[in-house]
Amino acid sequence: MIENGESMVSSFTGGAQGAADHSNVADTSGNQQGDLLDLFRDAAGITSGQDPAFSSTEKFERFHRDNPAVYRAMVMLCRQWINRNGHRNLGINSLVERVRWEIALATNDPDFKIDSNTAPWFSRLIMYREADMAALFKLRRAPEADAWIIELATREGRLDELPALMGWAADDVIGRAA
Repeated sequence: MIENGESMVSSFTGGAQGAADHSNVADTSGNQQGDLLDLFRDAAGITSGQDPAFSSTEKFERFHRDNPAVYRAMVMLCRQWINRNGHRNLGINSLVERVRWEIALATNDPDFKIDSNTAPWFSRLIMYREADMAALFKLRRAPEADAWIIELATREGRLDELPALMGWAADDVIGRAA
């Protein structure tokens, strides 16, 4: 339990006495994850990617490319969620809010923003890239994000895996691609 108003950042870095130690959460390769503070040490350069001239997909791709620590933090927190309480369902918006909180505490950057509109892309990317997180999120229809993940899976020759990873019916990929 995190005490005295300390954040998870403190608990990862030896903060409040009695704080939970989550630094041993393993990634898919079996390596130990670093703490969130390490993920955000260079967060002063985080950019929003929110140029109005770009589509939502392009905004997400730019944000993700420019801020890889956000994805790593999300994956780490997902694994913590699964390992801690065995729950297989997690709300992507809860995850986005938690990462916002941790980045704000780690960087003191008043201008940092994670646009909530990135949530559909992050949920699909996490389930697609992280085998142990297949179908972790219940997905709402998000046509642009659905088309993006279908196109990515097609490019990588993994389209046949997509229904299981996303928790979709096999024929749902065709409907979502339309």
